[in-house]
Amino acid sequence: MTYITQKRRTARYQSLQRAHSAIRSWLDKQDARAQAILYVPGELPQSFTCQSQLPEQADKATNFYNTQEWKALRLRAFERHGNQCLCCGAGYDKELCCT
Repeated sequence: MTYITQKRRTARYQSLQRAHSAIRSWLDKQDARAQAILYVPGELPQSFTCQSQLPEQADKATNFYNTQEWKALRLRAFERHGNQCLCCGAGYDKELCCT
């Protein structure tokens, strides 16, 4: 990818999503004359002058173990089994349990 303002700068990224994210951040800090050119092997170069030209950003995947559904399910399992983990015997209040 090449960033073009008054100076030309080139950067490499491991994935297309990371490149898009970097372009989005970079364009946010530039004036209207700035341009980013994305080179992907086997494809034509793509030019971006504003964030609206970039593909929609995908939502980050939700970690199930941080959701309220998991916490409620975990609590029900502990209540059902005498407030102890069946694998390691830890109580519900212990953060680092095998559940």
